Amino acid sequence: MKIYAISGLGADERAFYKLQLKHPIIHLPWKTPVPGETLRSYAQRFLKDIDDSKPFGLMGLSFGGMVVVEIAKIKTPQKTIIISSVPTRKELPPDFRAIGSLGIVRIIPAKWLIPPKIICHWLFGVKTKEDKELLNAIIEDTDPDFFKWAIQEILMWNNTENIPLLALHGTKDRLIPCHREALRIRNGSHFMVVSHAESISTIINHYLA
Repeated sequence: MKIYAISGLGADERAFYKLQLKHPIIHLPWKTPVPGETLRSYAQRFLKDIDDSKPFGLMGLSFGGMVVVEIAKIKTPQKTIIISSVPTRKELPPDFRAIGSLGIVRIIPAKWLIPPKIICHWLFGVKTKEDKELLNAIIEDTDPDFFKWAIQEILMWNNTENIPLLALHGTKDRLIPCHREALRIRNGSHFMVVSHAESISTIINHYLA
């Protein structure tokens, strides 16, 4: 079974490089959003990249988890996994929902939305030199316009449909606080897919068995 994976906002396959899964991971790279495109319609553009003639799974990290949820509502994956993400709008922090309803992000220049690296280190909970270097590289490669679009879509996401899935979330995630629907990863941060890769791999492999 292939596992189609979508990384976090602005990230790529590097986010999953430490995972050791028993099934092959097929990374689906981000696409350039069409002006005015919603998260739901954006997710539908990934459908043609997934071979559903054979059993498959979906895995999404952070914003990628929300995209994966929208895909899973249309396709029929054998397994769905979200990491450091939320399954529905109600699990988003209340301040996210409030900011989204105000539409503030639309009037902020794109380049102002990406925080300085030192703040990103704190938000993502990275501590080691290796993890900081990886996060820095991801930040440097992030397209500000894509970042702005994605932030707005996160804040405005209106999904209320629950689907069968495994949600993994760190107890020390500062970016998206751990929610009640998740399997908690002790001391995991928003970067736990890297820092806690061994534990996460074990859990996912058990779920996929």
